[in-house]
Amino acid sequence: MDQFGGENNEKFNVPRWKEMLKEIHGKPMDKQKQIVEERMKKWMANTDQIDDILVIGVQV
Repeated sequence: MDQFGGENNEKFNVPRWKEMLKEIHGKPMDKQKQIVEERMKKWMANTDQIDDILVIGVQV
């Protein structure tokens, strides 16, 4: 949540993370993984990663 990036070099933050999860929750797990990776890579763009990123998905 603390990863800086975006147009104004701001934090990704919890509301942005929750919105992304709402958008992708109905998609297959492999597609969700791809979207999260692409979105974070795009968000960080030219900023250094400041922390580890761990995402765990559970398929029911």
